[in-house]
Amino acid sequence: MTEPVHAVKFSVPEPAKTASKQESLHALQWLAQNRAAIRSSNSYVEAHGLPLAKIRLY
Repeated sequence: MTEPVHAVKFSVPEPAKTASKQESLHALQWLAQNRAAIRSSNSYVEAHGLPLAKIRLY
């Protein structure tokens, strides 16, 4: 069976495929360097909730 004329096929490129090796390496280095700060921020939000959550409009 053939597809309807109005059918559109497209694919979304995966970030790993579109990023260069240098960009991927830089992202991994940044995550490694900032791992402690990320964990600290996540722990704060888990314990206290999002800052200013009471006044956000959404």
